[in-house]
Amino acid sequence: MGSRFTTRLATGSDREQIYRIRHAVYAEELGQHPRNAEGALRDALDAVNDYIVVLEQDRVVAFVAITPPTAGTFSIDKYFSRADLPIRFHERLYELRLLTVCHGYRHAMLLRLLVEATFGHLHALGATEAIAIGRQEILDLYEGLGFQRLGLSIQSGRVSYELMKIDAEGFQRHGARLLRASSAPSGQSNPESAPPAKAYHGGAFFEAIGPRFDALDAKDEVISADVLDAWFDPAPEAVAAIGQHLAFAMRTSPPTHAEGVLETLAESRGLPQAHFALGAGSSDLMFRAMRLWVGKHSRVLLPDPTYGEYGHLLEHVIGCDLQRFALTAETGYAIDPQALRAEFARGHDWIFLVNPNSPTGTTLEHATLASLLESLHPNTHLWLDETYVDYVEPAMTLEPLAAAHGRVVVCKSLSKCYALSGLRAAYLCGNAELIAQVRQITPPWVLGLPTQMAVVAALRNRAYYELQWATTRALRMQLAQALEAIGIGVIGGQANFLLCSLRDRAITASELIARCRQRKLFLRSLDNFGTRIDAWTFRIAVKDARTNQRMLAILTEALPDAGTVSS
Repeated sequence: MGSRFTTRLATGSDREQIYRIRHAVYAEELGQHPRNAEGALRDALDAVNDYIVVLEQDRVVAFVAITPPTAGTFSIDKYFSRADLPIRFHERLYELRLLTVCHGYRHAMLLRLLVEATFGHLHALGATEAIAIGRQEILDLYEGLGFQRLGLSIQSGRVSYELMKIDAEGFQRHGARLLRASSAPSGQSNPESAPPAKAYHGGAFFEAIGPRFDALDAKDEVISADVLDAWFDPAPEAVAAIGQHLAFAMRTSPPTHAEGVLETLAESRGLPQAHFALGAGSSDLMFRAMRLWVGKHSRVLLPDPTYGEYGHLLEHVIGCDLQRFALTAETGYAIDPQALRAEFARGHDWIFLVNPNSPTGTTLEHATLASLLESLHPNTHLWLDETYVDYVEPAMTLEPLAAAHGRVVVCKSLSKCYALSGLRAAYLCGNAELIAQVRQITPPWVLGLPTQMAVVAALRNRAYYELQWATTRALRMQLAQALEAIGIGVIGGQANFLLCSLRDRAITASELIARCRQRKLFLRSLDNFGTRIDAWTFRIAVKDARTNQRMLAILTEALPDAGTVSS
């Protein structure tokens, strides 16, 4: 079993197989849905579900869907009233659904492999309970896997189901047992059977293009508002630098330590080169530097909600003592400086802030942060992510303070504000001693030659980018007003995105995201941004004026009882 089958989180191509299998099983075999000409079954929850799949080579032979509590609805809501259920619905309760094994593979060992991987993923998500409906003829098998019957049944098509649940202790205990049961004969566990823990990012729009870029011509039809890539092109000099020397740039090894980038960056920022460390995007720097400075016994503070990669890395990769600083919808997710000042003085080992914050767009002013640094405990370090700060005001950066301060590090992506997302470039700025530690674990050629050429050219044309940032601010305000006009609440945003609420509409964020995706507009669900985002909230990127109008037209069509688009 271990060498023949593998498990993983479903990719876009896996999902296409899943939709066809669902039609074969639930429409054709079990009669729970009408057949359709496409031969595929999808539903609104697909926009938020994780799928765990069992593969034989590249063929999906079994799968299960995991629906997060932030979806706002579970599939069992079609059959039961929540008020009548012996279940407490809360932010760490997940639903397992569509547990499916293909013909010819329906044996206990394969089911155990699937459930083992599912339990592992639930643990990685921080789930404390899971609910499911199981076929009555195999309830004994489910009970053997740790599920408890709740005594409530339903009939769907030709199948009878019973409602069940399992708690964290159950899926941790049975998951470990199942891992041994599905091991190779040597008794060693198969590392391929555990799904990789990861933080979900945007980029679902690539499902319409394909991860192997088979449909790049579709890029202009798809609206990728689920990621925060710039709506504008890189500086003309950056495009020309690569375009005029493309073959050379592709075949040639770059300067080993990106010396030209460091020199140009230092000139641009007015600081010595010793205060900068380069990385292939901010995630590269996070995974290197944070694992260098943060350990399992570190006490760390993180706002909630904020960029999901931080929580994933701190909680699931490093496993430190993570404490969350709650931000509330009632205050527009603003950070209270006085409450933060108290946290600065408490003695955390590290505090992580994103400014402007994502997905909220809320911002702490430069003077406020500078004042807060006066309260920073002598044992506390501050990591400040300024990926979007130029969209607000470039002068807000804390880079000069970080270079002079011994315990502050600024992380700055060049992807979003400089329209270089596809080239992956970022840097850390801080005290020379801290930066030297990161440089020691920076591999040679961390930036490819096309990236180095483009970054040097981009940093030299400040005027071009300042114009794009100012235009983005105007486009954001126009988009916010137009969204409000069609009945979508705008919670805030001071960067190239807006946090939106559907609380006054008869639709959840996951439902709207699914409807828009059918119309080739991809919006950002917020499942992994912490525990404070409700089921009616989503994020949308600011695009150019024409694309913003296209988005508004699609949203108007997708919303129930929506009004007309404002011009």
